[in-house]
Amino acid sequence: SEVHPSSSSSSSSSSHSSSSSSSQSSSSSSSTFPNATLPADGCAFNATSSGDATPFLSPPAFTVPNKSAGCLSFTLDAAALNDTTRVSTWRLVLQSREGGSLSEAVAQTLTLTVAPRRCTDPNATLEGGTCLCPANSYRSADRRWCMPCPEGTLSPRGTTAPGGCAAPPVVTTTAPAAVPNVSTTPPPLQCASFASEVGGVCLCDANRYGNGLVRCDQCPVGATSGVGSTTFQDCACTQGEGATMVGGLCVCGKNRYGNGAVCEPCPRGTVSPRFSASLSDCVQPYAFVSVQLGFDGKRPEDLPDATLVSVMATTLSIDADLVIIAAKELQSVRRGGASRRLLADRTAVTYNIEASSATDADSISSKLRDAIANGELDKNLEAAGLPKALVLSDVAVGDGTEAPL
Repeated sequence: SEVHPSSSSSSSSSSHSSSSSSSQSSSSSSSTFPNATLPADGCAFNATSSGDATPFLSPPAFTVPNKSAGCLSFTLDAAALNDTTRVSTWRLVLQSREGGSLSEAVAQTLTLTVAPRRCTDPNATLEGGTCLCPANSYRSADRRWCMPCPEGTLSPRGTTAPGGCAAPPVVTTTAPAAVPNVSTTPPPLQCASFASEVGGVCLCDANRYGNGLVRCDQCPVGATSGVGSTTFQDCACTQGEGATMVGGLCVCGKNRYGNGAVCEPCPRGTVSPRFSASLSDCVQPYAFVSVQLGFDGKRPEDLPDATLVSVMATTLSIDADLVIIAAKELQSVRRGGASRRLLADRTAVTYNIEASSATDADSISSKLRDAIANGELDKNLEAAGLPKALVLSDVAVGDGTEAPL
């Protein structure tokens, strides 16, 4: 959002400075009132608002940071919460108390305008501080998305409510004289580009969305949708492993990098934050706490990574993003004694747990050793539908590039 302050007074002019930021971020502005008399002590601003105060996540706070400078400053968290320009007006009166008497300076009026810098829906365009939906669509109730008009209806660009979608005007013509013994066939249904007729209805192709009769828009890169999808929310980030939809785009998750359609894992021993786009974003942390656990009678496909990560994160009371399944290896082990020579499946799972400092590494190592010793780890594994684990290695601190011994 962009914050535009302005002020007026019956007897003085004012100067302003402001800074802008993207939607949902904090912004600070200041305004100076040269004619205000600032006493040595006991001064404050009495602020009252009128108009629309909703652009702000919290009300502005007015203070006098420097009594000798004659300067009023205010801070606020501004956000264009519904993709439209919002205006809030504040009336400020400087009050002071000296020697038991109350005095007031000339009232100042400060108008704060919050304008969006971009639109939530990628199909909308920002004009004059307002997000406009394309023709044959309308803005959703929360004023963030462009919804396609119902089938068989049209709307002009910038329509703000479903009531703006209407059936096209009916053109009446005089029918020619009937020709005896001649059968007539209704004209074929005209579907939009990238749509096909199915059972008398126009449906958008896969990976697109719309009403099928007028338009079918493309899902973002990395997102897919089924045949017949009608809204942007039907597009899901399914191509890039671990990708999620953020601001209308598919972005890669933690410890992966790419364009959202392809999300490559960082090399072993490195990590990356969410939204990473290139291999250079994968860096080596301070250290990894590593351990290898064995699951008898289980193959790698029987042990979902998400479940293994969740159990370890719960056991250590840490964020799941810090837990990495570095390897899952199928092994064959003897059962029933050496003389019987029976082999069975076992899967060895190597955990790497990200540590940001020496203190962090020591704390994680200690918690993990305690959880193994007191049975808490096995309890959590069983609660998640997994068998108890055999500890195949000591808990170790290292760079995460090799399996623990």
